[in-house]
Amino acid sequence: MRHFLSKHARTIFRTFLLLSVTLMLTSACSDDDTAYTGRLNIEFTNWEPQWTNHVYITISPIDQENKIIKQIKVSSYLVDNVVSHSIYNIELNPGNYTVRLQSDNGGAYITRYVQIQIGKTEVIEI
Repeated sequence: MRHFLSKHARTIFRTFLLLSVTLMLTSACSDDDTAYTGRLNIEFTNWEPQWTNHVYITISPIDQENKIIKQIKVSSYLVDNVVSHSIYNIELNPGNYTVRLQSDNGGAYITRYVQIQIGKTEVIEI
């Protein structure tokens, strides 16, 4: 009987030790480089100086256009006294989105539809 208990105890101890080592090794791997989002680049190639601080980018889901996810005021910058085009890089969850560019006076607007996929970048040129 004594031999059976020691053999049984050894088996339980080895199993516990194996599970403990496995748990320590798997919990040490905390770096997760998997991307769960996609990116949207909005490039203004024909930028007019008078548009600075008067144009907004509004992003909303296609099926809920009243729900605004992001709203960004568009600005520009000068490079050698010339207004350079602006690029906006926006990180979004996967899905279908409506991107609306509208002036602050509620006038004309531009609407584009994009599909954001995990790990990919969609580009809109205006």
